Amino acid sequence: MDNAPAHTALDIGAYFQAVNINHIPAPAQSPDLNPIELVWHDMKVYIAEQVKPKNALELINGMNTFWNTIVTVEYCNRKIDHVRDKVLNKIIELDGKATGL
Repeated sequence: MDNAPAHTALDIGAYFQAVNINHIPAPAQSPDLNPIELVWHDMKVYIAEQVKPKNALELINGMNTFWNTIVTVEYCNRKIDHVRDKVLNKIIELDGKATGL
């Protein structure tokens, strides 16, 4: 999570603690360090290639299907592992520049 006001509200922190969610704070405007950006990318590809919606209802249904069937704990862990195992080293190698990974 970056430092957007919606992500730093006290309610969010309390909620994460209550449901035992660990998160990694990330600097603002750093999509390489934010696993949710990988999820958004996957959802865009899924919608474009699998759903191909012709109206708003098909789009909404496709998004719900993506979140309810593809975004599992294992899927999220793979995205986090990707950032930890590949992106961080590449950022270091590039002296802090964006990786494009």
